[in-house]
Amino acid sequence: MGERGSKRRSIARRLLWRGLVALALGPVVAVLVAWGLALTTDQQSSGASSSGVVARTGKGVLEARWYSARNGMERVYWESTLNVGSTLVPTGPDKIDVQTLARVPRWSTLRGTPPAPEDVAGLLRIEVGWGWPWVAMSYRYDRMGTSWTSPIKNVRRAIPLGERTLSASTQVRALPLAPGPGLVANSLVFGLGVFVLLLLPWGLLGWSRALHRRRRGLCPTCGYDLAGVDRCPECGEAAPEALPESPAESMG
Repeated sequence: MGERGSKRRSIARRLLWRGLVALALGPVVAVLVAWGLALTTDQQSSGASSSGVVARTGKGVLEARWYSARNGMERVYWESTLNVGSTLVPTGPDKIDVQTLARVPRWSTLRGTPPAPEDVAGLLRIEVGWGWPWVAMSYRYDRMGTSWTSPIKNVRRAIPLGERTLSASTQVRALPLAPGPGLVANSLVFGLGVFVLLLLPWGLLGWSRALHRRRRGLCPTCGYDLAGVDRCPECGEAAPEALPESPAESMG
């Protein structure tokens, strides 16, 4: 029984070690997937869009427009219309539309503190989120106009790698650094995958070794010779019927 207890402790230690490795590698894989998508996905592709007025102030109106996930990417646009003369003069005090703001994707870093209308006047403040199966990392930048060829400035929360021309548009090329709520979930998903991959070689090796021992008439658990006994005297494992060495031997 002592041998069996030692064997179980050894298995527990191996499982714990593999679990810790998987727990550490899960976030790394999740970030690398988000970075890979950021470097390879065409930002001009988009899914279904939604929009709404987020705020009305004495300066103007702030609107958000966001696109649902597609190819591991989501986008949020922040733009404004400033008051000119008597146009868009708000009635009453400054107002934040809480219901519209709550619909903005949770990974948006500006969701909690939207920009003032005057801060994004004449430009688009764009947030792009990356990740699979959920958005895990994001960055933001300003496009000095509403066209896909408008100049790009102020790339933030990212490692800038320049710009690229794709689908007749100028796009940011950068590694996102702002973590989102999806990073935890993605880390668990990829950590589980790493854990399974770490178990496969160990499980296959153990199965192969046990089969080899059975064929030789040895205990599949500890390798003790089981000749003439019905239970292993070393670990207490019940003695299996020895398998033949070859098909020819089984015929004999």
